[in-house]
Amino acid sequence: MITEQEILGKLKEGVVLHPLTFRLKTEQPKSSKPSIVSPDVFVEGTRDAQTYIWGPRSFTFAVEIKRYNSAKSVTEAIYTAKQTVRAYGSLWPESPGTENQIYPLIITPWLSWENLMLLENELVSGIDLCGNGAITLPGIQIRRAGQPNAYPDSRLVRNVYSGNTSLVARVFLLRPSYTSVNNIIEEIKTRDGEITQPTVSKAIRQLQEDLIISKEKKNIRLVQSDKLLERLSSEFSKPKIRQTIQFKINDAPIGRTLSDAAKIAGAKIALTGNSSVDLFTAFAQEPLVSFYCNKPLSNLLKALKEPPELDSKFPNVRLIETEDPTVYFDAKYNEADSVFTSSIVQTWLELNAGDGRQKEAAIKIKQLILENLQQQ
Repeated sequence: MITEQEILGKLKEGVVLHPLTFRLKTEQPKSSKPSIVSPDVFVEGTRDAQTYIWGPRSFTFAVEIKRYNSAKSVTEAIYTAKQTVRAYGSLWPESPGTENQIYPLIITPWLSWENLMLLENELVSGIDLCGNGAITLPGIQIRRAGQPNAYPDSRLVRNVYSGNTSLVARVFLLRPSYTSVNNIIEEIKTRDGEITQPTVSKAIRQLQEDLIISKEKKNIRLVQSDKLLERLSSEFSKPKIRQTIQFKINDAPIGRTLSDAAKIAGAKIALTGNSSVDLFTAFAQEPLVSFYCNKPLSNLLKALKEPPELDSKFPNVRLIETEDPTVYFDAKYNEADSVFTSSIVQTWLELNAGDGRQKEAAIKIKQLILENLQQQ
């Protein structure tokens, strides 16, 4: 992870966000309110000669340097930069821009698209060391985005919204408030998940940095449910599948037949999200019922009372072999069909990643998730 001193070194060399080049200023402006804390540094942003006709050739920025890229870190930097600039003169656009005007600037190793939008909304400029940035000046709006993060934050969990670590994020959509990390672990285990205390602690820190949860004494709670859903959706990937087979069985109901076979085979099975959707909203199902299974499918087939028709032209069962813990997490037992169904969160994620018809159903399920949270 890059240090603030190394970021200063980059500024001495010059950081380019075309058509501006940012370098440390040698002369520091004087504050009209000396009691106010000074910025980390002052930087001069200079236009190249070809764009000089656009207006002033250079601009002075009061800079907040942040070595971490999280939403929390950038939000705090924006607030501090605004306060600092007001100490040296009114913050644009509250007063007209002049040659002597000082503007707020955030510098961090990497700026996500979300943070770039936040900067633009707050009328604060920001650049990173990867080629991304958002510059807001009188009559000028510059945005550069899409460059990957060359400085990942080693403190935090990279895949907090996917894989087994996502169980921490998901459990906040099922119950929004907890008293401790151990309380979260207990809730995850209650919902048939397994996770370690260090992993939960790191995930909590990341969720805090992303401003999705807040953590106070004996109160860890969800504060941005929509943002959490968005992050889970953007990081969602289908489970790693070892094998998939389709066949026909004549024993009814199908769920009970397969559940009985799973018990004999020592396997765990659950309906996929796509086959669980009718529990949450009206949806025309395909005739093929899909199940996840965590053991070799051959074991389950051998445990069936009647041999399945593997070569049937009209199969009614699809078995998907996967050990991915997320698909079994918070699975609910449906007594009517004698089978475990996918959780509401897994169902929403699968449908939201599907076709147009599935996405429409996902919208209704998302509303149901949010309503359930509001009632707790």
